[in-house]
Amino acid sequence: MDKLQYIEGSGKIQLAHIVGKEQPTELHKSMQELEEELTPQGFLRIHKGYLLNYRFIRRIGDNEVSLTSGELLPISRRKYQEIRDAYMELMQNDGGVML
Repeated sequence: MDKLQYIEGSGKIQLAHIVGKEQPTELHKSMQELEEELTPQGFLRIHKGYLLNYRFIRRIGDNEVSLTSGELLPISRRKYQEIRDAYMELMQNDGGVML
């Protein structure tokens, strides 16, 4: 889990983006199933098509999340505050420092 950055929804197949792998790994589960499994492990549903490991967040902006890798992912505007609050709680529970 510490190398799984995020999961990108792509129809019936989800793409797992893993540190050190050039190509994403295909997962044959729904985004909803993955969200239920991974939320307790620190993953946030930042958009209908993205499930993100909070450990890879550099900054949460108004309409995008900047990752430690430099990638930018869209963030749902209506869930912005909920995502930000969940991220801050995860960082606090983990003893991390918020940027």
